[in-house]
Amino acid sequence: MSIKMTKPQVSLEDIPEILRTYGISSENGGGGTSRFANDIIKRYGRLNKPLPYELAYVVGIYAISPFYDQLYNNPVLENVFGYTDNDDARKKVITQSVVLLSTIYTRATNTSKPKDDSEASPADQLAGIVSAVFEYDIPNASPSRKYGGFLNPNSSIIADNCGTGGDTINTYHISTAAALIAAASGAKVAKHGSPGNARRSGSSDFMSYLGIPIWDKVELEDIEYMIDKANFGYTEAADKRFKSIHIQTQLLVGMSHMNDIIGPMTSPVLPEKLVIKLVGTNQVIGPDVIADAYKILNARGITHLKHGLFVRGLNRPGVIEETMDEISILEAGTEAVLLEEGKDPEKVRIGHENFNFSNYALRKDIEPSSTEAADRLTYTMKVLNGKGTKEATELLLANAAALMSLIDGKAASLDFTDKVEVARNILEEKKWLDTVENVKNASLRR
Repeated sequence: MSIKMTKPQVSLEDIPEILRTYGISSENGGGGTSRFANDIIKRYGRLNKPLPYELAYVVGIYAISPFYDQLYNNPVLENVFGYTDNDDARKKVITQSVVLLSTIYTRATNTSKPKDDSEASPADQLAGIVSAVFEYDIPNASPSRKYGGFLNPNSSIIADNCGTGGDTINTYHISTAAALIAAASGAKVAKHGSPGNARRSGSSDFMSYLGIPIWDKVELEDIEYMIDKANFGYTEAADKRFKSIHIQTQLLVGMSHMNDIIGPMTSPVLPEKLVIKLVGTNQVIGPDVIADAYKILNARGITHLKHGLFVRGLNRPGVIEETMDEISILEAGTEAVLLEEGKDPEKVRIGHENFNFSNYALRKDIEPSSTEAADRLTYTMKVLNGKGTKEATELLLANAAALMSLIDGKAASLDFTDKVEVARNILEEKKWLDTVENVKNASLRR
């Protein structure tokens, strides 16, 4: 497979003209920063107006620039953003970025409809920031490597399933467990994830719980090897060897914002190879926005997605405040959008009937008894070991079956019953555990 590192969609030299086009100030605001962030908030954030693609791209560059000297000390950025090269000034840029990305990541903004083609859509805003991460963050993250922070396994078809988090139902580690089941079925899976926030554990915590090395305990080349030899590798969103956009949220301020969705969409595997994606989302942003953003990214050559499924599970019909970033088998079902290469996104509904499961009215017996991190970890293991409730087990089987169907290019049929039985067999025979052991053994190759 031929991999090309193309010229970025927006060059640094383009930024002054972009700011002039949209009437955004680049005057020095004192203290080593400009009025840029404040102007974006006033003109867009407070009005719940999505940013146009190019302007969102500049926001992405602004957010990652404090972490890379070649960006922060670039004369163009120094001029338009008023950067001063000292630690206090850099921290101020990081703080402003957090506020900015929090302000533009609202349900009102993400549900707004453009009046005409002259107005930006929520998908334009999302695609712009994600493009900047793909073209300026990940390539610069590990400069000694040919493709920077991008992994380049030998495998040519790789899948990922990753959720936004921030949902309102306290589910266990469903997507991570589903990824292990898919890998045990023979698929190549590069699971993207992050540590937990507040009291809840994240998928990174579950990896550590299983004994799978992450962070600096494993080399990036070893993760590539794990994917090739054990069908599974894990990429940590807050690992600066991959990218730096998440450092501000996960490690510096400990709060969520637009990184909730930027993260799942910027898995650090070469886009030419990461061609299958299942993304679960929360109450803030709908699956239709994510699908539309990927359509933009594919058209611009940023991503090369062949099969995408974007889902938001519901607890009760019409109650958007009660969601899970997974497929739901509860009565309300799942809002979903399918995206096949070269086609327009297709809205669908996925329910318990697509898996031949019973109808569960409410969320009883599918979640741990508390939000404590330890409870989520042990509850996930309980389900994987065949000791979970029928409801919790079928919730996992549903998500694993949908992922495997997507990988096989058959998700559009919405008939997941065959893959349910494949997943059930893997669970009952504990083949997922063989995958875990193979991954750990592959990590020791050096």
